[in-house]
Amino acid sequence: MSKRFFNYGIPVIILILAFVIPTYSLSFDVSVLLTVVSLLFAILVGFFISAATTNYLRLQCLIAQEDGTIISLYNLCKIVSPSACENVAEAIDEYVIAALDHELEHYINNTKGEFEKMYQTAAAVRPESEVGMAVFQNFQTSLNALFPTRDEINLVTRRLMHGLHWSIVSFQAVLICVLLFSFRHGDWFTSLIVGALAIATFLILLLIYEIDGDTFQESGLAYENSQQIFKYLGRLPYYPEDAIKNNRVRMPKTDYRLGMVDKNAKKEISIVHCP
Repeated sequence: MSKRFFNYGIPVIILILAFVIPTYSLSFDVSVLLTVVSLLFAILVGFFISAATTNYLRLQCLIAQEDGTIISLYNLCKIVSPSACENVAEAIDEYVIAALDHELEHYINNTKGEFEKMYQTAAAVRPESEVGMAVFQNFQTSLNALFPTRDEINLVTRRLMHGLHWSIVSFQAVLICVLLFSFRHGDWFTSLIVGALAIATFLILLLIYEIDGDTFQESGLAYENSQQIFKYLGRLPYYPEDAIKNNRVRMPKTDYRLGMVDKNAKKEISIVHCP
C-alpha cells in the first residue's frame, strides 16, 4: 500500500467509523482503565520513539558522511589520476544508483557487489604527478573511511521493534480506541473528538514505524542528499520509479534518470526530460 493511504486513507476511515459505529456503554469504570492503559502506552511509546530517534539522527549524520566521503574521493581522484576519473566516476555512479534502489535499512547488504567494484576501481588508482603523489595519502584515507561508515550504517538501520513489541503497543492502541468509542453519546461533536483521538493514536504508531524503519522524511535523507554526488560527477539525478509513484520524493524540476524494472525483473534506466 502507498504511504499516502496510511497517512490519509486510514485516518479518514477511523473518523468515519467514529460516526457510523453504533454507540455502546461498558459496565465498568472506563475512565480509570483508560487512564492506566494510556499511561502504559505513553511509557512504551516514549521509550521506543526516543531509542528510534537516536538511531535515526545518527543515520542522518552517517549518510551525509558517506556522501561527503564519496565526493571527496572523486575530487581527490581528479588530482591524483585524471585519466582514471571516468572509471572511478562510473563505479561511484553504479554504487549510488544501487543504493537508491533499496530501502535504507537494506541497502548496505544489497550493495556489496557495487561497493566492492567501486573500492577496487579506486584502489587501483595510482598518482600521475608530483601533486597527485602529495594528496595520494588523503585519497587512500577517504577510500578506507567508507568501511567503518558502512558498518555503522548497517548497525543503526536495524529495527528496534519486532513482532512482540508491535503486538503489545498495537493491543494497547486498539484497547484505547475501544474505550474511547464508549464515550460517544450519538452527537456529532463527541464523535468528532473521539475520532480525532483515535486518529492521533494510530498516527503515533505510524510515526514509530517510520522512524524505526528509517522512512521518516526519506525524501531528504535517502534521495535528495545523494543527488549531490551525481552533481559532482556531472551526471543527471537518479530516482527509482517506485519512489516517484509512491510520492516518496518530490517531483524533480530538472531532467533526471528514472530506474524502471520490467516484468522480467530487468532494470532499465531512461532519461526523463522536464518541461
